[in-house]
Amino acid sequence: MKIIKTIALMMSVLSITAGLCACNGTVDPADTTEPVTDSVTTDAATTEPDDSGEKEKGYYGLEFERPIIVAAYGGNGSAYSRMYPLKDGRLICAWPSSDGGKRCMKAVFSEDDGKTWSKIRVLFYGEDQTKTLANVDIIQLESGQVLMAYRSNDRNASQGYSSIRIHASDDNCETFYPHSIVCEMQQTGLKDGVSWGLWEPDFCYVNGKLTCFFAIGKTVYEKPVIPSTDIFEWNEAEKKWVQSHYTSNDTDKTDRNGMPIVDKLSTGGYLMSVETKRFYASRGSTLLPYLLYSEDGVDWKGVTGCFFPDNTASGGSPFWVELPDGRIVVAFQTDEDVEGTMFDTGDDSCKVTKIVVLKDGVDITKAHSWDWNESYDPFNTTPGKFANWPGMFIHNDYLYLYTSTNDPAGGCISLVRAYVGDMKK
Repeated sequence: MKIIKTIALMMSVLSITAGLCACNGTVDPADTTEPVTDSVTTDAATTEPDDSGEKEKGYYGLEFERPIIVAAYGGNGSAYSRMYPLKDGRLICAWPSSDGGKRCMKAVFSEDDGKTWSKIRVLFYGEDQTKTLANVDIIQLESGQVLMAYRSNDRNASQGYSSIRIHASDDNCETFYPHSIVCEMQQTGLKDGVSWGLWEPDFCYVNGKLTCFFAIGKTVYEKPVIPSTDIFEWNEAEKKWVQSHYTSNDTDKTDRNGMPIVDKLSTGGYLMSVETKRFYASRGSTLLPYLLYSEDGVDWKGVTGCFFPDNTASGGSPFWVELPDGRIVVAFQTDEDVEGTMFDTGDDSCKVTKIVVLKDGVDITKAHSWDWNESYDPFNTTPGKFANWPGMFIHNDYLYLYTSTNDPAGGCISLVRAYVGDMKK
């Protein structure tokens, strides 16, 4: 009887051992089929994970996807590009370029929220091929008309010429034609190489009026005032642009508030990012991002800088957006923490695109330099490569950040996206 019980016990142990081996996924080497596992749904699997006490995912809630190549324009230099969501659901990305030696505006389009892009095509050629065509900005009006502003300069002429011009399309970017001149000027007595002229237009609706902001170099525009950023409004009745105001009186030539990016805040009022020299004397940084605020979009006051590297690195070409939760993101190009020296000693000289994010609960109109999180490179740029001229916008619950780069190789426009649809104030 004892022998029978012992045998039964041994058989039971062998059965349990076999069951455990099966549960551990032991598979017959001769079996080439995929192992099958049972799918069990629990309450924990269908609810949001508990992140209490854990560090926020990604970069302060921004988890960027892998970079997407928008357009490979070739060459070694960078391209000043701008993206814009059109009313028909497409995205457009345009940049100044050349075609057969002729200055022109090129573009690509996406019909799937930036995942794939069309072939490159020429939108229009510059009216006067002796003048530059650069610094594009895009807006689509309620009527459906698409406007592209750009600078057109000839600083080498005996009487140097500079202007902000606009081309328009009435057929959803199929064809473009000269629309208007926002501002034009001549400047004599300045040597070539001096940063004078009109630069970097930016469209914005201010108090319901179509407005164009742009930067002004070292130009005697209206003695004794030397404004850094000017504002022109479109007069629909007279079909022309009229000067409205300027944002800063840079009479002492210390601020150089260039490259304005303006938009309305969700809480009211308007925010502007610029690149400034105001911190050069104290820090040695050539340019750093700076933010200005205006309740009415006309009278502006300085608020704060948002990026102060430990070394004398610069932070130029800033671009800002407001996240759905109210935080401000500022992108810029910087030589902070970069390696080597690029082929070009100018804007492409070893700069990468980084961002900073305003800390939770901070009112941007009362922000200080210490209210920003540390800088971050969402493109994870390869050391020795560059990533310049960033831009951003929010579309269909995603933050879009794009830049011009030679990473991995050749000149191209690169895009990263981060889902922001679950952000709430």
